[in-house]
Amino acid sequence: MTRRAAIAVFCLANVFATTSQALAWNSLGHKVIAEIAWQQLAPIERQTIVDTLKRHPRFAEDFVKKMPADVASADHETQDRWIFWQAAVWPDIARGGPYDRPLWHYVDRPTFLGPPRRVAVNLSTDYPTSIPVEDYNCIQAAKYSLGVLKDNATSPGAKALAYCWLFHLAGDMHQPMHSTALFCDFFPAGDKGGNDVPLVRGRNLHALWDGLLGNDDRLSNVLRETDHLRQNSRLWTVDTNASIESWIAESHELAESFAYAPVILDAVKSTQPGNRLSPITLSDEYLRTAGARARQRVVAAGLRLAAVLNSL
Repeated sequence: MTRRAAIAVFCLANVFATTSQALAWNSLGHKVIAEIAWQQLAPIERQTIVDTLKRHPRFAEDFVKKMPADVASADHETQDRWIFWQAAVWPDIARGGPYDRPLWHYVDRPTFLGPPRRVAVNLSTDYPTSIPVEDYNCIQAAKYSLGVLKDNATSPGAKALAYCWLFHLAGDMHQPMHSTALFCDFFPAGDKGGNDVPLVRGRNLHALWDGLLGNDDRLSNVLRETDHLRQNSRLWTVDTNASIESWIAESHELAESFAYAPVILDAVKSTQPGNRLSPITLSDEYLRTAGARARQRVVAAGLRLAAVLNSL
């Protein structure tokens, strides 16, 4: 490995070590996805959405008070752009509060290590459904949010909440660890989307994927990271007509074919139930490839979010 490559991998490992295990993409990832979508929208569409977001029931607390000084002192267009980004992050800010919907962030499609087994998880893609709203998985929650936005009788505050969830879920559903859980003798109830798989470099498998773009979500860095992505034209060939169900199907395939690497599966198989799973070492090649796959998923999420918003 060259010295430059070694430094790059070291930096990735430090990013993973500081990433929260509870989120899907960190705030940088969600804001880059929102910025990609923003760039695809006409000015009148942007303004319509931002004007609605300003009617959010927690706009003062979670938008105005959290606006960075450099954004607050900037022009109105920059402020509106940041509000649009903040909407994509807001469902994570809402955790633990009255608007929190923890089950909405994922769907645990099973990956079985060993014989298939019955799993007690909500795998339904049906909407409308008799399942209580708070128990929806991410597919149902996205469809619900779209339904709210299409209903002319919905209040502006409710539409603002729905925009936030739609922005956020478009990102979540393109993160492979939010589509999948590993089930086996060691994980009879699942591994919580990789949260229970500890790593040597990084807190756990889920946290690793959350932080693959980095963790600096300042205005300048979001714009810089988006520009870097735009310079790779191959990332931008995306089927924007793909259904919400297919977003998850793609993520699940990526989780099974790549994210759950053989070294992970071998470590789980060799650990007896009731024992502690030792932190797993992932190769430098895995980390580099994971970064490339994450960039593909982030661009796809942004372009597909824009297509959905344009369809509204």
